[in-house]
Order: sequence, then structure tokens, then C-alpha cells
Amino acid sequence: MKPTDLAPLEFWKELLGKLHRLTGLTTLLYDSGNKSLYPPESFANELCKLIMSSPSTSSAICGLAHQVIATMAKKSCQPQVQECDLGMIKMVVPIFKKGEFFGAVGACGLLPEEEGEVDTFLAAKNLGCQEAEIEQLTAGIKILPDDKIEAALEFILRELEGIGAESGK
Repeated sequence: MKPTDLAPLEFWKELLGKLHRLTGLTTLLYDSGNKSLYPPESFANELCKLIMSSPSTSSAICGLAHQVIATMAKKSCQPQVQECDLGMIKMVVPIFKKGEFFGAVGACGLLPEEEGEVDTFLAAKNLGCQEAEIEQLTAGIKILPDDKIEAALEFILRELEGIGAESGK
């Protein structure tokens, strides 16, 4: 199953675009097997853009973090907001309809309000470059306040409700 079984791809692209404008996060749509349905249209920062341009690095960093957090979201039937391995926000909102799991809305790439810091060493190691290069890419990464995270979650839940879906069973 996938979210496009519930609403057309245009609906989801519009939802993700609005979510990006609301938060500045990189936004993605995943099917029930945790596969991204199309590449992000906008990125939260240049580091994430670089990571996602490398399939092996994206899989090792983003894919793994998504897998873990998406599993938590699916099992709990609740949105999850955690940090990826690099220390940035990773938000996953599961999509259910009548108890059936269709996938998730994901958003990531900014720093949490409290003690947010990118693990530049891990990023450099995975990308095979110098840590100084990564530090340049991370210099402008913004903090996403908790109230903006809450507003984003409320927005997604309203949109899901509008198509007869929900974030939980």
C-alpha cells in the first residue's frame, strides 16, 4: 500500500510543499515499505542535499534513521519526532486508514531547539570528505522551535483527516 492509494500524487506534493514552507524541513513521502515515492523538491540545508545525492550515504544515514523512526511511528500509531544520526530533526507521521498502514509523511534537516548540533565528524566520514567541508555546509542550518514542530504535526494531521486517513488506528 502507498499514500497515493488514498489521494493523488498532486495532493501529496502540495501537502509536502506547504509543510516545507511552514517549517523549512526537507519533506518526503514514503510507502508502507519505507520507500520514498519521489525525491524532495526542496532541501532544509546543503548538507542534506549532498547526502541525498549519494545513494550509499543517503541509505546509511537517512535511510537507516527513517527505518528506525518509521518503525516506532507505525508500532505506536503516533507521529514521532527524533534526531537522525547526525543530530538533526527527523519527523515521521504514519498514515493509516481503517487500521491499514499506507506509509508516512517524513520531514527532516533542521536542528532541535535544545542543544542542537550536527555531528560533522560522522557526516565527513560517511561522505569521504574533510570535516572542515562539512562545517561550512552546516554553518547556516537553522533551529526549528518546538512550537513550529507542533504546528507542523497539527497541519499534517488535519490534512490526513481531510482525506479520511489518520495518523493512528
